Amino acid sequence: MNALFWLIRKDLWRFLADRRGAALTVAVPVMIASLLGVIFAPSSRPRELSLLLVDEDQSPRVRALVARIEADSSLLVTELSREEAHQRIARGRAALAVILPVGSGEALQPSALFDGQTRPAVELLVDPSRSAEAGLVQGLLTQLMMEQIGQSFTSPSTMRELFDGLRADLEAETVPGDSLAWTGFLDSGRALADSLEAAGGAEANEGPGLQPPLRFERQEVVAAGPAQGFHSHAHNFSGMLCMFLLFWGQQAATEFLRERAGGTLTRLRLAPFPAWQILVGRGLSAGLLSVLISAAVFGCGIVLFGIPIRGPLVGFLAVIFAQALFIGGFAMMLAGLARSEAQLAGIGTLVILLLSFTGGAWLPSFLLPSWLRQIARCLPTIWATEGLAAMTWRGLGAGDALLPVGVLSLWGIGCALVGLRSAPLRPT
Repeated sequence: MNALFWLIRKDLWRFLADRRGAALTVAVPVMIASLLGVIFAPSSRPRELSLLLVDEDQSPRVRALVARIEADSSLLVTELSREEAHQRIARGRAALAVILPVGSGEALQPSALFDGQTRPAVELLVDPSRSAEAGLVQGLLTQLMMEQIGQSFTSPSTMRELFDGLRADLEAETVPGDSLAWTGFLDSGRALADSLEAAGGAEANEGPGLQPPLRFERQEVVAAGPAQGFHSHAHNFSGMLCMFLLFWGQQAATEFLRERAGGTLTRLRLAPFPAWQILVGRGLSAGLLSVLISAAVFGCGIVLFGIPIRGPLVGFLAVIFAQALFIGGFAMMLAGLARSEAQLAGIGTLVILLLSFTGGAWLPSFLLPSWLRQIARCLPTIWATEGLAAMTWRGLGAGDALLPVGVLSLWGIGCALVGLRSAPLRPT
């Protein structure tokens, strides 16, 4: 029993001797759980959904509906033209757009609910990779339209319009001077009901019911054209590749620490080249292997799942190499900051989970708070996934790869400089 006691004590002392590593084993789950709590905690204010709005009718009723939509706390509305909305959706800069066509104002009249006529179609332009948001917005807009019409029934001006319309119908059906001629209007209504019942059979007993004033027509918008469509494997491969390359960078940094602890770096220091090249060589090898891993992963995706490269090949390769540069710099940063494998595991796991979480690899972006979505636009993971998506299923041009390549390259260089500044290139 004494031997067992001393073995347990030895492991506990080794764990506690690395105070930073021990602290990180507690800090990582605390920070991840706190972030999840912020995202999924009940809130008096709903998450804001970004919505592009195009008003082609410009009638008073439609402008009132637009004002109601803009006042809703769950929507962040931007008004623009049809062309601008289509371009933003195609480039992945927005999730969806609503186009209110000419004639929407007439359909928003209370009497239009019962006329049974074909209703104008509201175009709902959707980024196919974010279709979950479209259903939420469509239901919310239908609710706002029905609320507006419901309130109109209590408006004196609306009531006056209804009575004027009824009077016009009565005058059209009656004979001037006949005080009982209004019964002809009622008889005409009865004849209309009989004709509907005869035409529809048993189903006519149910009738059309109360219909929303406007109907929605959903249209997926892809830069490569509607015939190309969304490719889920291309989208998912882009996100998962970035996350697992980050884990590969962590593994490369772990091997560097093991070489330092095992004396390999001591022998390398005897070679006739500067010490900083040792860490740079580790970063470059990690980046080169990242290129090979990326090629293998997308090669499997192309062969097994038909992942398309709809954008220019040079743009696709540029994003792959820029992502590899970031992974190499990331490996150098972890190797420079960590002083033990326990510290590296804690730091690396925390950073990788945070980058993947906020970069959209785990959850749809609209579930994140607005402040976190703004921060995510500065992170390399979201630009890696968007850059690869732009060159694969979106089918954008080479110019659309420039920003992702630039952001990833700057992150890679910055991480490499942090690693070079922090690394003690001597055995511990």
